[in-house]
Amino acid sequence: MITEYRMGLREAALIVFSLEIVAPDGVRTALLRTLGSILGPTRVAPGCRSARLFADLDARRRLVLVEEWESRAQFERNVDATKLNTLVGAIELSGEAPVVRIDTIEREEGVGLLAVHHPASRDLRRRRIESVLLNRGASLSTHPVPEC
Repeated sequence: MITEYRMGLREAALIVFSLEIVAPDGVRTALLRTLGSILGPTRVAPGCRSARLFADLDARRRLVLVEEWESRAQFERNVDATKLNTLVGAIELSGEAPVVRIDTIEREEGVGLLAVHHPASRDLRRRRIESVLLNRGASLSTHPVPEC
């Protein structure tokens, strides 16, 4: 578990709310302002880990609002009438049906996971194993170190 903690592992449920909408050219600015207006209050709400609004670089009209919450209860407490009206208003301005998701994430891992798969990390692990074996008097010719 210590290794997992150092690698940035998180084992509690996390809620991720996302709203993906297509902004027609004539209302893109209005949609950005509308969705942007809920970012500040959301970010300071108890349990909010982050709230961000993205524009897709390949599909410029596509906007994505993403909120991360410590728990389902904290997320649900934040969806009041004002916020709900704002989200519905944004959806009404969109050019296509929205994609709305509420995901429960049971396990979250950080950048440490990427390091485990990096070739330099595998070489380092192999050298550490070889060093331990040699320090214990093992012959590497009779105890080959497996590939990591």
